[in-house]
Amino acid sequence: MELIQNNYHRKILSYIYLEKQITKIQLSKFLDVTIPTVTLYLNELIKMGLIKESGVINSEAGRKPVVFEINSQNSYTIGIEIRQELITVIILDLELNLIYKSQENYNINNLQEELKNLVYKSIVHSNIKMEQLLGIGIAFPGIVNDRKLKFEESPIVDIKEYSLEGLKESFNIPIYIGNEADYAAYAENLIGSSKKYKNSIYLSVHEGIGGGIILENSLYSGGLQHAGEVGHMVIEYKGRECECGRHGCWEKYVSSNIINKIIKDNSLSGVDTLLDIYLNKSDDVIFRQMDEYFDYLAAGIMNLFLIFDLDCIIIGGILAPYEKQLQNLLIEKIKNENCKLEKNAEKIVFPRLLTTASAIGAGIIPLSNIYDFDLILKSGV
Repeated sequence: MELIQNNYHRKILSYIYLEKQITKIQLSKFLDVTIPTVTLYLNELIKMGLIKESGVINSEAGRKPVVFEINSQNSYTIGIEIRQELITVIILDLELNLIYKSQENYNINNLQEELKNLVYKSIVHSNIKMEQLLGIGIAFPGIVNDRKLKFEESPIVDIKEYSLEGLKESFNIPIYIGNEADYAAYAENLIGSSKKYKNSIYLSVHEGIGGGIILENSLYSGGLQHAGEVGHMVIEYKGRECECGRHGCWEKYVSSNIINKIIKDNSLSGVDTLLDIYLNKSDDVIFRQMDEYFDYLAAGIMNLFLIFDLDCIIIGGILAPYEKQLQNLLIEKIKNENCKLEKNAEKIVFPRLLTTASAIGAGIIPLSNIYDFDLILKSGV
């Protein structure tokens, strides 16, 4: 499908997305244009397969108004998240509903071919057609050059200066790449737990610590597109040596590697068991180790609140599924510091999209060619 160039088309699609169903009269008032002009735009969008008639509104007098809605089962996007050992693939319809999800192990030495095969597999399993795809978004745990479609480097995935131009040529549809924390932050801001806030950070707690920064409902990437490397904020002066060459970086104290080491050293079955032991204080050694972990996590969160004056921080990554166990714990640790953050402390939230936030964010990015997401975010819906 060709990219939508007409701004009225994008506004109409965004308005229908927000309202679910609309009439020509509603659109005429919203756009401040005549009914014949609205009819022209609607017919064009129907021809593109992006909207459809969905019935009429019952009316006692006159012609019954025709209702239009998004044709959600006509076009789709694919979102991909690459991690150290797994690739997550999701498919979204035009209403941002998740219709397919899979996680697969992969061979890093054959990444482009692996991605190609996973895309084809997802299309087959979800029973859609290649020509229905609007684009593919790929979330990467590191620095990317989106203009050159290149993964530059990552502390997690062992590839550097890796181009995906071949993938673009294979599919002949738009391909987008971005940082995994940025894409997660964008998704949560649009349809997740931070959509009612204007300023937030998505904290990606994985093998490294990344931060997707949303300021005034816009993704902040910085002058060199490297913003959000919060894991390399020094939290312990002259502390543990980090791979970046510094000492005391936050991620050396709160990454998933710390949690996984405690699990392995104590032969535990997983994070659920570890948190159960910690919260019940059933093992003194594990309790002290995890309490130190959460002290460091809370200290870094306080720094981010103080620096950015945030509306909320989203705790994602390996900790995403544990809101009930951890939200009040982190709030209390911050309040106990007496650092004028009492109100901010209560704005620690967990991702509505759980561990799929980055992949869903990647899947949303291609839809920015048909929707006006600024308009959708300003609506507050």
